[in-house]
Amino acid sequence: MAVDKDVCLELVNQQISEFEEALYKLNLDPPKWIVTFFRVLHELSPEVLFKLIDRIDLDTPAAEKTIKQLVTNQRREHKAYVKLARGGRVFPGKFGSLAQGLLDRLERAEKAKAE
Repeated sequence: MAVDKDVCLELVNQQISEFEEALYKLNLDPPKWIVTFFRVLHELSPEVLFKLIDRIDLDTPAAEKTIKQLVTNQRREHKAYVKLARGGRVFPGKFGSLAQGLLDRLERAEKAKAE
């Protein structure tokens, strides 16, 4: 069965805010699911992936809650997200900036926890 790329793009664009909200809640899962999701979006359309990345704000209450939860309650996942952020920094542009921002916030939360 063939899938119409234009229909997929339209559906993804209609649901972009729901995808953004879901990303903030994925901390219970290994980050490989986020990487896979980003890869699929990129294959569908790099523009759609960048549209989603532009929407992600690591300073929102939902993102801050997720980061705090990773640092305080989910040590194994926290380490995986730090690894993801460090690896993502090598990418140019928006993706690298997002990864650096995540790493900065994870490190800041870790320091705040230690104090």
